[in-house]
Amino acid sequence: MFELLSTYPAGLILLSEDEVISPVQPARYVVFPGVAGLNNWLLDGTAEATEVPDQIVMRRIILNWPGDLDHAFPRTVILPDDIPMPTGDLGTWTVYDETGKQCLAGRRCR
Repeated sequence: MFELLSTYPAGLILLSEDEVISPVQPARYVVFPGVAGLNNWLLDGTAEATEVPDQIVMRRIILNWPGDLDHAFPRTVILPDDIPMPTGDLGTWTVYDETGKQCLAGRRCR
């Protein structure tokens, strides 16, 4: 697991929509931002940590990258051929194909 408390020192809690008092209709997060979203992926099997530091392999289809990836670890994602590229801002992350050799998206691609 990646260090959640360094980014969210107060932690995160799950509230139902009827517990929220707001002038607008609340909406449930589909993907938590940054390291919280990454930890959810690791817990539910959407992603798996590898033996390479700061690297994960996606195991399920996701629609969007979590926000605030500049402050979340890992920095490298391996995307198997059968999983489409999610939308959103990768921040400082880089996505490689399943061989780990072809850069698909991110700041390290040339």
